[in-house]
Amino acid sequence: MPKNVALIFFRDGVGVAIFAVALLAVLAATILLLIGGTAKEPSPLIHAGFGMVLITVALMIVMRDMVRTAYLNPYFQMSRLQVSPQIGIIVVFLLTFGGGLATLVWMLRKVANGKTRQAAASAK
Repeated sequence: MPKNVALIFFRDGVGVAIFAVALLAVLAATILLLIGGTAKEPSPLIHAGFGMVLITVALMIVMRDMVRTAYLNPYFQMSRLQVSPQIGIIVVFLLTFGGGLATLVWMLRKVANGKTRQAAASAK
């Protein structure tokens, strides 16, 4: 990783804060999971450790985005992209989604009718 990209986690206030919180989250997750693994009642500690792991992963995602943005900044900037809506694709998706829902409703009605017919036949 280029030095100027790595320095965003040491010079930029937001980068420093995210890096520090991510480090603390990793430490907390490690400690909670290690203690929870040997405790008599591990469930709350394991759940808290797992929660800290999820927080760590979320922070790693943010850090990766910051690194990608800083790395590509001299060559590419998202603000320069032109947004062009693709209405045709959205219409195709909505039609397919509606057809899938209609098929699901049809199948559920068939199952419900079959169960009522079966119950009526077994009652005779």
